[in-house]
Amino acid sequence: MLNSDESLASEVEVEVLGQRYAFKSASSPEQVQRVAEFVNELAGDLRVVFPSASSHRISILAVMQLGYELLLLRDEYQILRKRLEKESERLLQLIE
Repeated sequence: MLNSDESLASEVEVEVLGQRYAFKSASSPEQVQRVAEFVNELAGDLRVVFPSASSHRISILAVMQLGYELLLLRDEYQILRKRLEKESERLLQLIE
């Protein structure tokens, strides 16, 4: 989403946790806005659970939650990928 190659990126401004941020992104402005909305929704959910937490703490909790979900999805992806490879090999053997 974010990109350091300025020739491929367009600038997108979004609000996250009440702060305005400008990003250079190769993704569409709509996609960047969608990510910001997702983060804000997660932060709002965390704010309900931890009403006295600072914005900084809410940010850290959101990053930890997203990291956790990402790792679960990566693990699931690897399992599915291995299963697909085994099934592909089995089907190739049937064809031969």
